[in-house]
Amino acid sequence: MKIAHVVSYFSTLWKYQENFLAEEQAIDGHDVHVFTSNLNYPYPDYKTIAQPVLGPRLKRLAIEHTSGYTVHNLEVRFEFSHRVWLKGIMDELVRLQPDVIFCHGITQPHSFQLLYHKRLQHIPIIADEHVLLSDIKDSFSRKMFYRVTGFFFRKKMERRVKCFVGISDGVGKLFKELVGLSDSRVQIIPLGTDSRLFKPDPALGAAFRNLHHLPENAIVVGYTGKIGEYKKVHFLIDAAEKLPQFHICILLVGNVFADYAPFLRQKIETSSVKVVCLPAVTGHELPAVYNACDFLAWPAHQTISTVSASSCGKAIICSDFLKERFEKGQGLGVVSSDFNSFFTAFSFLVENETERQKMGDNGRLWAETEVSWTSIHLKFMKILSH
Repeated sequence: MKIAHVVSYFSTLWKYQENFLAEEQAIDGHDVHVFTSNLNYPYPDYKTIAQPVLGPRLKRLAIEHTSGYTVHNLEVRFEFSHRVWLKGIMDELVRLQPDVIFCHGITQPHSFQLLYHKRLQHIPIIADEHVLLSDIKDSFSRKMFYRVTGFFFRKKMERRVKCFVGISDGVGKLFKELVGLSDSRVQIIPLGTDSRLFKPDPALGAAFRNLHHLPENAIVVGYTGKIGEYKKVHFLIDAAEKLPQFHICILLVGNVFADYAPFLRQKIETSSVKVVCLPAVTGHELPAVYNACDFLAWPAHQTISTVSASSCGKAIICSDFLKERFEKGQGLGVVSSDFNSFFTAFSFLVENETERQKMGDNGRLWAETEVSWTSIHLKFMKILSH
């Protein structure tokens, strides 16, 4: 089968759902093409957060072959509010004539183009979205944007798109409550993990601890990802300081936003708890990080990192709107950005080693049986058979 993915931003270094889907489809013997822009995602404070790993935002116009599939970096006509117009994208798809198009982001320009392009009407579209209703609940303009999209395009979307896929119930709510899509057209397929790469490996974890001088007898609590105020990363330090009877070490791995750096630096320098802060690493280096930790915690927002940590057999703390990440006993859900809720979960995991291990075991089983990228890929492909 010939498969096309259309996505505004794509990197082979910081991998997300579209990377792993393309890889699994290629492993399964399909001819996979990713059409994207010649720009890296416009992360806030890009030079500090992303450039050390991804390089400059502007990439060369080229066709690249990687991990068994082909990436087409196309020129951008314009970029606005994380949306890009890909020059010539429809012509490229007409030339390729794929058997299915995976359209990432339902409000991207290419999504609207696909609804009406006459020479592509016979090709089924699977549209996926990652924006949760909770992400935009405080933004009147963003909510109105999705409502207006639904008002003008819902009927056409439901006629043209085979299935709308959300990564969480929160996306399902956005589809239904704002866009107005019917239940029958919406399916929830969670983000997955590479369970072959992310797996329990005590020796790897011990070597990482030794390399970065993390005490062997400490309870190491980890965090990975972008480090900014909106992620409430300092909650880890505050929570550890409230438990002086335990030997706790905080491990932070990620680049720090410039406006948050002075605050976090002062926190670390004045803390009674040992804090090790390391720059962002590539995905292939993360298994060592997760295996070095006793558990990992994300006090606010969302991240795919929780799934990979679970796959490494580690208990996790995450925001409670991501219920699929903890409802099988993989960890604990907390009210996002609420310190009291976070501290209750944090202290429980610090105090209960047996429960930590049990949650870690549950997480590994969940990763292998339900959310490995292989099983996620098969769920997407099953849509085509209906």
